[in-house]
Amino acid sequence: MLSVRDLGYRHPTASAPALQGVSFDLLPGEMLLVHGPTGCGKSTLARLCAGLLQRHGGGLASGRVLLDGHDVAALPPAARVGQVAFVAQDPADQLVTGTLGDELAFAAESAGMETEAIRAAVSRALHEFGLPPDPARPVTALSTGQTQRLVVAAAMSAGARLLVLDEPLAHLDPGASEALLVRLRALAEGGAAVLLVEHRLALARRHATRELALGEHCAVSRHTPVSRAPGPRVATLDGASFHYGAHRVLDRVSLALHRGDRVSLVGPNGAGKSTLLRMLAEAPGALPVPQDPDLSLFCPTVREELLYGPAEHGHPVDLPGLVADFDLGELLDRAPQSLSRGQRLRVALAAAVATRPSLLLLDEPTAAQDPAHVHDTMAAVDRHLDGALVFATHDLDLAATAPRRYHLREGRLHEGPS
Repeated sequence: MLSVRDLGYRHPTASAPALQGVSFDLLPGEMLLVHGPTGCGKSTLARLCAGLLQRHGGGLASGRVLLDGHDVAALPPAARVGQVAFVAQDPADQLVTGTLGDELAFAAESAGMETEAIRAAVSRALHEFGLPPDPARPVTALSTGQTQRLVVAAAMSAGARLLVLDEPLAHLDPGASEALLVRLRALAEGGAAVLLVEHRLALARRHATRELALGEHCAVSRHTPVSRAPGPRVATLDGASFHYGAHRVLDRVSLALHRGDRVSLVGPNGAGKSTLLRMLAEAPGALPVPQDPDLSLFCPTVREELLYGPAEHGHPVDLPGLVADFDLGELLDRAPQSLSRGQRLRVALAAAVATRPSLLLLDEPTAAQDPAHVHDTMAAVDRHLDGALVFATHDLDLAATAPRRYHLREGRLHEGPS
């Protein structure tokens, strides 16, 4: 089905190739797990295999990618959508319509499926991917995890035989991750071929038939934040509730945070973790770092990103310490937009702690990070942050490192592991 030979790619502003000399075959019935450290070229490989990267222009591609003997990049869009399903790292970037039903129908309509077949496919996808049953529901009413499930379902709705997914588990809770992997393996066993880029290896390895490792592997370090004596209070929620229409997301939530606190927050997709973080962000001196690092980055170079906040607030900055602890040594003069998603996230986190917020709020700080960088990056945040930290995550191992742990269930906040 898919044949990759001596594949390479150099981005326009890069001094070294993002990918070089990659060769493999992917056959129907196989589920190939692609993994490796952040920035090693996994997303570049996925886009090349889906025939998308060359269309943006500017970079230099080498080698070839053939789908059933045809150049995948040369497929016209109407033919591609019925043969290749691609899911990018950021699910919100892939939304093209306003409702769940329209989103699920879009690829099928583009592939020329009949109306009745499209309706059946939409109903089936809502059920199989655990989405809200109302096809008229706005996509803006979904959590990030639900949005991720939606774009995966939408990409598959036209019956593509090659599935290319770039970190589809990044925003999913463990139950939803397992359900998606089971669904992907079933599709492979039904004759599809699945290329899965993922950092959550313990989950993915239970279902993959083969692995492809890119780049060099690092030993995973584990860091446990040191409990600090509580400082002044920086934020308080006292019986806070929140509704989306008739749906109650948070129900009488109370939480007090002090300088030096390290707090983890877990819960299933749609439980209200991001909503809770948005409520805490209203506290004076709070700084939220969104799930999408591109929303935080606006300077021409990484160096300027790290210096901007301290200059704006009149703070000194330990630039060498930030660079070393967040593994940014070779990136200072690069444009943030030229980096991998994981590298952009580390830049955003380093820039955030450099501003010395009284409360730092992180929504899924593990997305797009390999296991070594997950723990090293959180250790760097802990070292450089004097204020309080609250982070929402689906990584239960990472959540367990926080001295204070909470989980959200049915709108209520419970202390202790989930």
